[in-house]
Amino acid sequence: MVMLKTEVWVKAVDIVPAITDSEALSAISFYQRYKRMGMPYGSWALNPEKLVEVVDALEPLDRFYHPGLKI
Repeated sequence: MVMLKTEVWVKAVDIVPAITDSEALSAISFYQRYKRMGMPYGSWALNPEKLVEVVDALEPLDRFYHPGLKI
């Protein structure tokens, strides 16, 4: 579960119901690790396309629901 900036708790499967629970959890888990440590095999070109697609799909949602601090 994730708390949105509106302070509403939602499940990942509620946001993207077309994928199964295990796929959603796996993708979100990978994205959280990517945010902390970067891509696992170096630059994006060295990584499997599936991992790049997860980042491409989740990054806009992450920016929308968790905007960074702007000064």
